[in-house]
Amino acid sequence: MTLLNNYNEFQLTRELNIKIDSNGIIVSISPNCYDILGFHLNEIINTYINNYLDQNLDTTVINSSIQVLSTKKNGEKLYLDIFAKPLIDNKANNIGLELSCFDISKYINLERNLTNFSKILEKGKDIIFKYELKPTHKFTYINPAIKHVLGFDANDFYNDLYLPFKLVHPDDFEIQKSKTDKNSDFSKMFCTRFKHKNGNYIWIEDYIIPTFDINGDLIYIEGISRNVTERKELEKKLETLSYHDGLTKLYNRTYLNKQIELLITDSDTPIGIIVCDLDNLKYINDTLGHSSGDLLIRNVSKFFKNTFNKDSILVRNGGDEFIIILPNTTLKESQNMYKKMLHEIEEYNINSKMPIHLSSGFSYSSSSKNILNLLSEADKNMYKNKYMKKHYMLY
Repeated sequence: MTLLNNYNEFQLTRELNIKIDSNGIIVSISPNCYDILGFHLNEIINTYINNYLDQNLDTTVINSSIQVLSTKKNGEKLYLDIFAKPLIDNKANNIGLELSCFDISKYINLERNLTNFSKILEKGKDIIFKYELKPTHKFTYINPAIKHVLGFDANDFYNDLYLPFKLVHPDDFEIQKSKTDKNSDFSKMFCTRFKHKNGNYIWIEDYIIPTFDINGDLIYIEGISRNVTERKELEKKLETLSYHDGLTKLYNRTYLNKQIELLITDSDTPIGIIVCDLDNLKYINDTLGHSSGDLLIRNVSKFFKNTFNKDSILVRNGGDEFIIILPNTTLKESQNMYKKMLHEIEEYNINSKMPIHLSSGFSYSSSSKNILNLLSEADKNMYKNKYMKKHYMLY
């Protein structure tokens, strides 16, 4: 029973016990050699120890610990930590070495993985950081990528814990604060603009992992920050393309629909509406060609840009129809802007080789919630104007 227990103990232990004679021949080995090396006892007894190791063992290793690479029966490599002590017979003669071997492969591999991971952190292009909130606010780790992304050294942030709040764009300050708010939704990205050391703002996208204590308080955050400036610029270009008319660069119907939704749901402001329709576009297309028609449309868009202020929303609603939205204006201001447009068209046409002839309608309300009714009213007034001009020309 004792022998069986000893055998099982050897089978379960991570320690491999080997005895070798003075010539390096294995004379004894613990039964768990199969579990560690893949060899049966009869395969390994009376073989040379150095057949299994990447370096030779001799008396210089006595009473010391060394790490060696060993080869299992299936060819797999494993790392052994070996402690060697003299093998003494019953007459006190040194007849070889007794080796205590431990398989440390998983620890070596873990250390390598940690080293590789550390290299990734240190050499990565994304900022990786840890920011403590308790007991005091401070950065405890920032990788060197901070220099590449923002132009500042990690020490600048270690020495000034409020530096991120000083560098963030004023319009994004509240977003920056929310990164350390326990009530924030950390499943979403945080996107903010930071001032680079060269003075330019860049877009940074943060993925933040919060850690809470048992009381539910946020004690520190860890995060990965990426420079997404190029992506943001591309998104802006795509948005410009999707919201602007290709011919005139005025806003298009898609943008108009978005503004209608915002004016109905998100704001309530006094608003004036002007709807315009070109009277002579079809005639010019039919007689002079579509290139001339396109030139007329571009000239009209330039006229509107020069006539209305930057707060006005200028829309080409398709074909020959244009809509001008005058937000945050009084009735008198809107009427004056409408009269100004009509007067300046007359002035424009005096010396123009391609005069602008358009019908227009105006409407106004103290509430933008009525914008759909306003658009309909201005459109009806435009058609009344068109009808009156045709009627006047006939009679």
